[in-house]
Amino acid sequence: MGCWALETDWAAWGSMIQAGAAVAMVGIAIWGLNSWKTELRGTKEQDLAEAVLAATYKYVAALSLVRTNSFASVSDMVAVERRPHETDDEWNARQPFGTVEPRLEQYLMDDYVQLRALIFKVQALFSDAEVDAIRRLLDFVPRLRRAALAASTAAVCRLHADQELTKLSNANGGFDPGLQQLSDDWRDVIEEMSAILWEKTRDDTISKEIAEATRRIEGLMKGRASFSKP
Repeated sequence: MGCWALETDWAAWGSMIQAGAAVAMVGIAIWGLNSWKTELRGTKEQDLAEAVLAATYKYVAALSLVRTNSFASVSDMVAVERRPHETDDEWNARQPFGTVEPRLEQYLMDDYVQLRALIFKVQALFSDAEVDAIRRLLDFVPRLRRAALAASTAAVCRLHADQELTKLSNANGGFDPGLQQLSDDWRDVIEEMSAILWEKTRDDTISKEIAEATRRIEGLMKGRASFSKP
């Protein structure tokens, strides 16, 4: 009976050892799975960070190209659609600013869409800080569009004011200080919007803002990507 009891005890110990081994194997499997998930997440984060940086640099380069005032070509001018009942003078007045939209479509929007599409992945893997940084950079496109529309409108309005001043002067040498002030005010709007639209060699506030937004993205991606700005 004693030997039988001992054998029973050894059988119980064997079962316990097997159960313990099974638990250990499960633990190892879970650890391995978590380790694999961590490694996979790290790989995904690196790939995404590199994709964000590459898309950012392409977008910024295209943005600079659009803002190069001397880049406006004959094809850009032709792309400015004529409005119904628009005179030659009105069309010519708004042409420099009307070129912005076709240039955005031709040179920038593909890069804009590519960078914008990455926001959803960034939102899933990173934090709100990265999302906000990308959106801040993307916001320059609607800013350019708003500035182009405002400058185009101001150019036509200033044209009308100047035409009235010319009529007064030609008729009897007259002058209307109110009209002159209106023309000057529209000129100020054009200058303000032009500072947004076109790059300048000095005191280019928008270029500085773009550079700052780019550095923000670089800083957030640092340590995740295996390369930086070329």
